[in-house]
Amino acid sequence: MGMDYNAMSMGMSGISTALGAWSQYQQGRAEKKRMDYQARMQDLRADRIEYRGEWEEQRLREKGSQVKGAQRASYAASGVQVDTGSPLDILASTDLEVERDAAMIQYNSAMEAGAARQQGGLYRAAGRTAKSGSLLRSGSTLLTGGSKLAMQYNDFYGNRDGD
Repeated sequence: MGMDYNAMSMGMSGISTALGAWSQYQQGRAEKKRMDYQARMQDLRADRIEYRGEWEEQRLREKGSQVKGAQRASYAASGVQVDTGSPLDILASTDLEVERDAAMIQYNSAMEAGAARQQGGLYRAAGRTAKSGSLLRSGSTLLTGGSKLAMQYNDFYGNRDGD
């Protein structure tokens, strides 16, 4: 009895279909892992941005205190009373500038960190989409391959009259 080349051909088609579906599934998993990694990197970036903003704000306030100290010392050396009139207005103006600049630092770092976190969310969504898309593609590959196998089977074995 010889080899049944039809059965061998169908077996190879079935294996090819299964490997193709598995490959598509694995590609989706790999893409999800890659997107999750990118999302984690964006989360870390956002944390660094927030930390940098806090540090810059602290440095600004320290410099503001130094400027106010120098202003007070200058007024005192000139014999000017610092708790009334123009000197008090100038010190208050310095405080206002420091607070305005601190608020701008807070705002900028919050916006930049928020953008990084939003990008991380987009990466996560892309990863979920890649994974679910790979499941759909692998399912489609299995259905298409199964349909072709059924047609091959019918062509090879289904139309045997009188066997």
